[in-house]
Amino acid sequence: MSEGPSAFRTLAGRLFLGLRGDRLLHRAMGAAGVVLMFHRVRAAAPGWTGTGGLSVAPDRFRALLASLARDGWRFADLDAAVRDPAPGDRRPFVCLTFDDGYADNFEAALPIAREFEAPITVFVTTGFTDGTAAAWWLVLDRAVADRDRVALDLPGRSPIVLDCRTPETKRRAYDTLAPMLRDAGPEQRQTLIAAIARSARLDPAALTRDAFAGWPLLRTAARDPLVRIGAHTVTHPRLAALPHSRLVWEVATCRQRLRDELGVPVLDFAYPYGTPDSFGPREAQAVARAGFRLALATTPGLIAAGPRDPFALPRLGVGPADDAISARVRMGGAGLALEAVRSVRAIRRPPPRVSHA
Repeated sequence: MSEGPSAFRTLAGRLFLGLRGDRLLHRAMGAAGVVLMFHRVRAAAPGWTGTGGLSVAPDRFRALLASLARDGWRFADLDAAVRDPAPGDRRPFVCLTFDDGYADNFEAALPIAREFEAPITVFVTTGFTDGTAAAWWLVLDRAVADRDRVALDLPGRSPIVLDCRTPETKRRAYDTLAPMLRDAGPEQRQTLIAAIARSARLDPAALTRDAFAGWPLLRTAARDPLVRIGAHTVTHPRLAALPHSRLVWEVATCRQRLRDELGVPVLDFAYPYGTPDSFGPREAQAVARAGFRLALATTPGLIAAGPRDPFALPRLGVGPADDAISARVRMGGAGLALEAVRSVRAIRRPPPRVSHA
């Protein structure tokens, strides 16, 4: 019985795509294209993980690109997101972007993208490459996965001890600590990472070094005509929480570091986290003043055919649960259209009666 709704959704999705519904709805919504966001392309890791949502299996990545190529979507670089489409070209474009700078972006994703002559843009967090910053989510994920408990013993605070003996308690522990790490300032985050690493006997530098591309790999990739390198700050902070001086440093230093090491133009930026609470007009202004020509958020949406804000471009995230059908349905704007209908219905719905008994 549980497979019935899933089978129906798959059949409906295939019918939708068979009628070119994604492209038709895309055009009806006044969209020119879509920017897809990935993080990692690799096989699912065995055992419990709190960061599984960041990975897409290589076979699913290839199946999505094959489906898009077969049905006439146009693979494009990020220039397409800020320029008007060529007259007479009614094919929607799709841009492939990857956040953080993982090594598998080049070792696994790029060879597949090359099969379809699809450009990719990889946004690099230079502190991860330099070894001066640690990816907190990797440290937390490993600590929770490997241990029966995680303890935070911080100066001046009562110790925090979280049970991690079952998948359910591991999830609760990860979800409890992740917001603390995400929202902490750079110095406080390093203190938290160090405390978690001590508790779990981990080496944050080694975990980060093993996952992210080093400079030799980045230099080789930067010479590939299908690859563009973008900036993703130095330490991956929530920019809106930073004082202005630190904000400017994170944005400008990352760009200059990439230019110095790679010798290529660096004109594209992606906001860490990219949610409405992580950037706003102040952050967009800092990015523009640093010399970037566009910036990407993680707010779901399509790229409009008309005027658009080049420093708050939306993207659609692709995760492990997205097969070619579900991703294509979302790229057509079906999910966004449904949300719009729900919003209208909510506005039109009469207010509930309130009892004053």
